[in-house]
Amino acid sequence: MRTLVLSLLLPLAVVGCQKALPIAQVTSALATDPSITNGDVLAKRRAAGEDIPQLRGTALVTVRAYHHEIVKSGTPKKKEIAVARCNLQSDGYTAQVQTPGQVRVPNYGYASRLISVNCNAENHKTGYASVKAYDATKSSRRGAGASGGLIGVVAVEIINAADDVKNNEFEYSPAQVYMNRLGCENTKRGCRSN
Repeated sequence: MRTLVLSLLLPLAVVGCQKALPIAQVTSALATDPSITNGDVLAKRRAAGEDIPQLRGTALVTVRAYHHEIVKSGTPKKKEIAVARCNLQSDGYTAQVQTPGQVRVPNYGYASRLISVNCNAENHKTGYASVKAYDATKSSRRGAGASGGLIGVVAVEIINAADDVKNNEFEYSPAQVYMNRLGCENTKRGCRSN
């Protein structure tokens, strides 16, 4: 009986899962200052005394755009948009990418800058998002410490508190841009922010 119930529920679970679209485009950020040739877009600010480390290479920012479709039950369901054109902007650089896409951006570790994203797609209003770099080293430790229960969590937080973020790895979370269809303000459900 249990096997029968599982065999009936498994297809429903698979149908209910939305699979992310594969990355269609990978681009690189371009310096806004044409005199920058090595990708170190914050070199002048570092030379002026700002606390900015040497360029560590590049980090990847994944950009995905979504809208809501109304399904038969009448409830909205998040659906990925395959061809939104997006602009990224941060201190010292800009980039363009088509969703779902990835952009190589300058990696300054703890000094990596906030990235603003705006996307446009046919029959949709412009969507906006921003992403900032997070401390991947501390995040990884927290994940490992969680398996050790309360003692593990406490031990990891003590280590993280004594940690020097200047030595840690930083990464960007995916930029998830939510877009509304044109005329959404005239519908019963209105426009949504996510």
